[in-house]
This record gives sequence, C-alpha cells and structure tokens, in this order.
Amino acid sequence: MKLDGKTAIVPGSSRPIGRAIARKLGSCGVNLILPTFDWPESIVEMEEEFEAAGFSFLSLAVDLRKDKGILEMLTRGLKEYGELHILVNNIERGGMPVVHGSYDLPHNLEQWELELSTTLKAKWLLFHHCLPLMQKSSEGTVLNISSVAGLSGRSGACAPFFNDAYSAANRAVSSFT
Repeated sequence: MKLDGKTAIVPGSSRPIGRAIARKLGSCGVNLILPTFDWPESIVEMEEEFEAAGFSFLSLAVDLRKDKGILEMLTRGLKEYGELHILVNNIERGGMPVVHGSYDLPHNLEQWELELSTTLKAKWLLFHHCLPLMQKSSEGTVLNISSVAGLSGRSGACAPFFNDAYSAANRAVSSFT
C-alpha cells in the first residue's frame, strides 16, 4: 500500500510505542487521527513534536471505551481527511501485581474493569466502527497490537508483571483479525 495521503487512526500515540508508530506513519505522509485520553504532559509533547515535523494530524480527546466518542472522532476525521485506510489498534491498560498488588486492595477495586474495558472493549469498539469505513476505501489494513501477556498469562517469569484481566484481554484481542 502506498502510504502517502492515506489516513490512519493510532490510539496510544502519546505514549512510546504508539508515538513511534504514528511518527513513522506521519513521516511517510499519512494523515493521522490521534485519539487521546490521559497522560496530558505526553499529549502536549506529542502535539509539539508532530507540529514541528509538519505532520497532518488531528489530536482528539476521546474515551475509546464509549461508542459515542468513537463515532464523533470518526465523523470529525472523515470530514477532515475523507477516508480511513489504517487502524493501528494500540491501546491498553494494565497493572503490575508486583507494583500494585492484589485486585482486592482498595486502590485496585476497579482495576479489573479498567483493564478489560481499555485493553479489550476499546479495541473491539474501534475495530467494529472502523472496519466498515475501511471496507469502503480501495485499500485498508488493521493492525491489532496485543501483549505477550496474552500468551503467557500469569505464569512463569511474567507473573509479577501481568494482571489476570490484562492477560485475558490481550488473549481475546488475538481473535479480532
């Protein structure tokens, strides 16, 4: 696929992996739709970097766990760029048992739901809403990114680093494409 002039959605672009992907696509002339949610300092950093590089991008505050936000983002992106060609489904949230402890601790009571809704539900909603748009264009591709936690779960050397919900969500992501 010739990338120049294509349009991509790259969630997680304010963080290192997503930013590296968006940076590469932007340097190839891809129009970028960059949904953001948290990490405000990283968002400002990303926007300044991409503006200085001359990338064509929309940075939009969106809760990707909700249909309404995704649909509004897609409407705005299509109005700006016309078509959607690429979805780099790079969004997740996990806690590390070695750092955060058990789901039973008061500060972790909502962690299970947060990991599933961000790592699994948000990716599925993006895939669900973007696929028909990409099918309308002459070219399209989806890259669903998941963690090795989906393979290893909470076993062996990885046990201190991957929570149960994060591991289960990443395993499910592998069934999308």
